[in-house]
Amino acid sequence: MKKLYSLLLAVLIAAYVLPLSSLAAIFPDVKDEHSASVEIKYLVEQGIIIEKPNQKYRVNEPITRLEASAMIQRALKLSMENRPAVELSDVKSSHPHYQLIATMVDEGIFMGNANQEFLPNGNLKRGQMAAVFVRAFDLKGTSGYRFRDVPASYWALPAIQTLSAQSVTTGFLDNT
Repeated sequence: MKKLYSLLLAVLIAAYVLPLSSLAAIFPDVKDEHSASVEIKYLVEQGIIIEKPNQKYRVNEPITRLEASAMIQRALKLSMENRPAVELSDVKSSHPHYQLIATMVDEGIFMGNANQEFLPNGNLKRGQMAAVFVRAFDLKGTSGYRFRDVPASYWALPAIQTLSAQSVTTGFLDNT
């Protein structure tokens, strides 16, 4: 399980920050030499990332909260049936991905913000991604390691330190 969430995190980070390179057999914009090509291929083979012929992976584009939700739901094989209704101001029961969103909220993986918004098309930020991974994969542990670009008061610091303790994230040489 640790390998799966490490790989999923690596691909989410690659989608968020890594430069573009073509795992051409799967996605025309991910070359075999790309630093995350092996992980992307693995996640496609596992059905976590859905391959769409002739479509790009979009390595240089941020991932949305909805896209991350779908990958996590597939990785954990969570049933989307019989979920309680969710009270979110921007997601009505008629939303095409309501069941997925309701599943993520019901499982406690994603939550609404202070305005009770899910923001399905909003970009998933790094701190949010850390918190989501800790909740989704029930990660435990803490680390005294501090990334210099994460203030002590940052709301996601405990989740980032948990990912660090689990060696899911290591940061960059400049301590960011």
